[in-house]
Amino acid sequence: MKYTEIFKDYLGFNNVSMEGVLSSIAPFQERLTWCIQFIWAEGDIKKIIGMHYRDLETHCNDSDQGFILSFEKLVDLVKAFKHIVDMTVIAVRAGDPIPNAFKEDNWEEQCQTIVTLDDGSWWGFY
Repeated sequence: MKYTEIFKDYLGFNNVSMEGVLSSIAPFQERLTWCIQFIWAEGDIKKIIGMHYRDLETHCNDSDQGFILSFEKLVDLVKAFKHIVDMTVIAVRAGDPIPNAFKEDNWEEQCQTIVTLDDGSWWGFY
């Protein structure tokens, strides 16, 4: 599923925040399970998810499914970061298996939404 129309205002701009991207997705987030599959960022997030950044990073890297959280927690988490360098977030229909973006072939086909941020400036929306 492509969200090009939703993000048309962001295309061509370098200064787009993950928070801005998620606010654009908000109307479509119902009935989805959200998962952070990869993260490289800075910030004090313990109050949001009950763990430090390094623990979150380790969980994302070591888990077959990544870090599963609600859309609301994802938005709160993104707001708490000072800087996000790389991030891969996927969403699947509630109840569907969560693919691993780094271990499975054709994982994209199982997702309803994929948002990637590379090097703090290159966005991918699917």
